[in-house]
Amino acid sequence: MALSGSQLTRIGVGGAGRAYSGFTEKFGRLIPLFGFTTFPFEATREAQAATGAFVAANGNMFAIHLDEQVPWQQALDDTAFPADLMEDWNGLVSANTASHPVYLALSVLDIDREDLVLARDDTPIPPSIDGAAFDDPDVKTAWWNYVKRAIDTFSPSFLCAAIEVEGVAGRTANWPNFEALMDHIYANVRASYPDIKVGVSYTMQGVMHPPIASVVTTLVEKSDYFGLSIYPHTSPFGEAFGYAPLPSGLDKWRDSFLWAEGYTDKPIAICETGFTTEDVDLEGLDTMTGTPEEQTRFVKDLVCTAHRMGYMFVMWFIPIDYDILFAWLPDTPDKDATKIWQNTGMQNELQQDKPALAEWLKFRRGLSHCALNKIENDIAISQDIDADFNVRTQLDYNANINQTVELDIP
Repeated sequence: MALSGSQLTRIGVGGAGRAYSGFTEKFGRLIPLFGFTTFPFEATREAQAATGAFVAANGNMFAIHLDEQVPWQQALDDTAFPADLMEDWNGLVSANTASHPVYLALSVLDIDREDLVLARDDTPIPPSIDGAAFDDPDVKTAWWNYVKRAIDTFSPSFLCAAIEVEGVAGRTANWPNFEALMDHIYANVRASYPDIKVGVSYTMQGVMHPPIASVVTTLVEKSDYFGLSIYPHTSPFGEAFGYAPLPSGLDKWRDSFLWAEGYTDKPIAICETGFTTEDVDLEGLDTMTGTPEEQTRFVKDLVCTAHRMGYMFVMWFIPIDYDILFAWLPDTPDKDATKIWQNTGMQNELQQDKPALAEWLKFRRGLSHCALNKIENDIAISQDIDADFNVRTQLDYNANINQTVELDIP
């Protein structure tokens, strides 16, 4: 459930950086990275610069989310991509001023998350790809060429080879063809770029739907991580697709965390997340509610759970509320849907910190601020933490503490 469309991606979504090989572990537990996309709050160079500065200062991972149309013909022929696309990509490379490890998400699926992504308006779609199955040889060739070009440009440590794939999983007749395409991409990534961790992402509400959970399990187990997109306030949106509503209160995300832990032993990666601080009303749906207090509570639990359970990374999608950008966007049928994420930033549209940012920044303290004397939801893990244990020079742990770690409950 991410923002998409060329009118958004063309104004500065994403960034780029250097590859990071290897992961710091302690007692078999991954230490998560935390980061943002550089989705801008306004369509100006100044806003892009301010967003980039925020991302550099408030995380240790850099996210690139390219949910956009594809130059299928050039990808199939392995020829030069359109100049304006490469200008955008190369311009984004410089946005990672802190040289953080990079998460790169690409979408082979259209906005409906069921069919192949469309070709760019200025490029033809090859007849052999137009209407082809996911596992058609030309689709495999073209998508791998596109993925490879993106990897070579952005040097990611983590690759999402397809964004939010539960839509195609719901059409089970197409799933084997799609999984074959992902097998092809995974094999090529692992052969050519063995340090990159590769997977796909699923919306949390979608993958929790039992028929979908059953269909995707083999691909989950082939992946290096279980990639999740979770926006707990958007339950009414997921319900419109036939998914069960999320519980009320804190359980709307805590139940999801618990379900994911029980579904697979693969490391969890939060490929997208956010929580609104203002109610969202869309025609035909129940109100999606949110307050600054709820956002803060969600962030607090998210950071602690990520450390406690050894998530691979957490990517918060919107750094700064984009009220100004929303007003600038052309009035199209898709515009109203972007309200869902408009006020999910860690700063408001005036670039003033929300309370959740202070909780987010506690990621640098690791588990030391998450221990309590009671168990929530019957989950607790005992961890020994050594003085010399740190993550990429930022996450310092208290010396020689034996503590029971669990969700931080007031």
